[in-house]
Amino acid sequence: MDRNAFRVLAATGAAVCAAGCGGTTAGVGAGSREASTMEALESGATVQRAYQGMDNHYRLGAAPMVATMDLRGGSQLELEVVTPDGSPVRFEVWRARTDGTATLEMPVDATSGFALEDIDPFEDGIWVIQFPANQGVDVIVHTDCVGGLHGCAETRQPGETCPPGWTCDEGLTCVRPPLGGVATCVLQVTD
Repeated sequence: MDRNAFRVLAATGAAVCAAGCGGTTAGVGAGSREASTMEALESGATVQRAYQGMDNHYRLGAAPMVATMDLRGGSQLELEVVTPDGSPVRFEVWRARTDGTATLEMPVDATSGFALEDIDPFEDGIWVIQFPANQGVDVIVHTDCVGGLHGCAETRQPGETCPPGWTCDEGLTCVRPPLGGVATCVLQVTD
């Protein structure tokens, strides 16, 4: 084989490898921008809230599980998903719009049971973490606001103060200490 033939073969092999890889690293898909609707994502699923700044514990079972959160445009959120026993876990992060449509932003296949991703919304909206059915594992979802001029959420999150006129997120209530002090948002107790 002469030099030019080798160069053509090497360039072709590199192009095939790059195209075949599809830009995925560490089990993270390339973000196909697939479209859906909030109704389709929540159909048959267990729907929960994902609160910022705390561990959200979920048991994945036979039905899909969807965790929603409202995020501000221009914020930066760090998303950590872990299975306590190291079991593999798959999930997708979707961005929903006010018209009810949703766009797949990142599919994740965490074969090690751990994923750390960044979410950078460019506009206010609902973000959805969807876990497919039949995974049968416990997961912990932890999100932290790591940037943004006005925080990451429109409403107050667990442990944040809730002065008059400020609203706690869905499923939270503003609790004022009996002897005065600063009121904070806490999870509502359900029976």
